Amino acid sequence: MGYKVGIDKETWDSVVGSQEAVVSGIKPLSAKELDKTNLQRFENLVGLETKFNSVLGSLKTYTQSSTAKMRNAGNIIVQEDNNQAKAIQGNAQSIRFK
Repeated sequence: MGYKVGIDKETWDSVVGSQEAVVSGIKPLSAKELDKTNLQRFENLVGLETKFNSVLGSLKTYTQSSTAKMRNAGNIIVQEDNNQAKAIQGNAQSIRFK
């Protein structure tokens, strides 16, 4: 007896939050000077930059959404654990004194 089952909410929030912070810290590419060239290989590079920044934006949006869901899942787990702990304590009390 005495073992705690469930999640450590602070650790959960820390891990989930750090994942979000790492992704949000990725800077978009910027090669504005290359926009002025007409050399084909540099034009391709500018196109790749645009695609990369678009994918990066999508990743950041997905990460924010995923992080919110993971935080919500952690909150639900904590709440359900608390509810079950109360139910177990209530059952233990009623069994003990019957």
